Amino acid sequence: MKNIIWCLLMAPFFCAAQSFELKPLNEPAKTSLRGLSAVSDQVIWVSGSNGSVGKTLNGGKTWEWMKPNGYEQLDFRDIEAFDDKQALIVNAGSPAYVLKTADGGKTWTEHYKNLDSAIFLDGLGFWDKNRGIIFGDPIQDKMQLLKTGNAGKTWTNISANLKQPLAKG
Repeated sequence: MKNIIWCLLMAPFFCAAQSFELKPLNEPAKTSLRGLSAVSDQVIWVSGSNGSVGKTLNGGKTWEWMKPNGYEQLDFRDIEAFDDKQALIVNAGSPAYVLKTADGGKTWTEHYKNLDSAIFLDGLGFWDKNRGIIFGDPIQDKMQLLKTGNAGKTWTNISANLKQPLAKG
């Protein structure tokens, strides 16, 4: 009990020694951030609503904001970056797209498109630079799963491989 009281009495002194400054990093982009990919302590990419993608090369001190041409209204739910030049983004809702940049976000190319009105992709992840997976909300009781083995150039729907139907809700 004595230790707890001591910790409570001393906490203000330890906390007062630290100072933090919070400032919004997405204010210029007017976006709700949804995706984050930290390549290193300096290179970080983010994605969000209103077709926004952000990138920092200096650990968050400054941000470069971009909107892939033709996709400015999308809600980019997730991003996977490999370095300061290469990244993939996925959007939620229909139509669903996977876009890739190899020039730091100056240009984006479409590598997947799904027009199904029920499609809703949620996120993506990679095991290495070549092998990755995208997951989405269920369609006909099957979680939507897409896989790539070529760094996101092509995507294969593997949802039918799931034998167990997902529960409603």
